[in-house]
Amino acid sequence: MSQHIFSTTTQDGIEVTVQAGWDKPLDGYYLVVERDDGLGGSEEEGDEGYLFTNLSLPPAETHPKSFNPFIEVLLRLGVQIPNEMLSEILRDGAMKIGNRRVTWNQSGEGE
Repeated sequence: MSQHIFSTTTQDGIEVTVQAGWDKPLDGYYLVVERDDGLGGSEEEGDEGYLFTNLSLPPAETHPKSFNPFIEVLLRLGVQIPNEMLSEILRDGAMKIGNRRVTWNQSGEGE
């Protein structure tokens, strides 16, 4: 799977790490938004520390062929990712790229 990682702050001031990309074996996109302080979610559901994980969705929705549902999630959470990161995630899906890892900085540059 491709991995695009970006640390940021939500509009509510919560520090988070976003990981998103194309899951080649499952042929779909994924998104995880994790609180950097480890709070959030519920232990019963196994998502402690996460504001969102695609694995908490119903099975038919966990790896969509379009990243649009996850853009809506990011908007709802008040999380902005660099435009370049979004473009590269979409490119990974279009080209079915697997083994790729990019860490993005606040300037929108991938490393």
